[in-house]
Amino acid sequence: MNSFNHYAYGAIGDWLYSTVAGLRLDESNPGYKNIIIYPQPGGKITSAKASLKSQYGLIESEWELEDGIMNLKVIIPVNTHAAINVKPVNNENITINGVKSENSNFEKIGQ
Repeated sequence: MNSFNHYAYGAIGDWLYSTVAGLRLDESNPGYKNIIIYPQPGGKITSAKASLKSQYGLIESEWELEDGIMNLKVIIPVNTHAAINVKPVNNENITINGVKSENSNFEKIGQ
């Protein structure tokens, strides 16, 4: 093979960023002013971390599964919005910074 710049590698990278790490572009507002974070653990994958540099600053998603608990850490640039979608592991409650969330679908953070 002469090149590693092949669609197959790009597709795997896209899946790792958008599905495993959960960094997704809001297609209705492109440019990462609005960010969607939706990590989807599965199989034997127990942790992931990914970041990208947008025109607004660093965007990062990092999660780890330990004893049935998913810990998610995100970094969102100033003056952007993020919609964070997480599904309870083992139907447990979701807490954000130690506070129980009433909404298990989307929590909006940022300004």
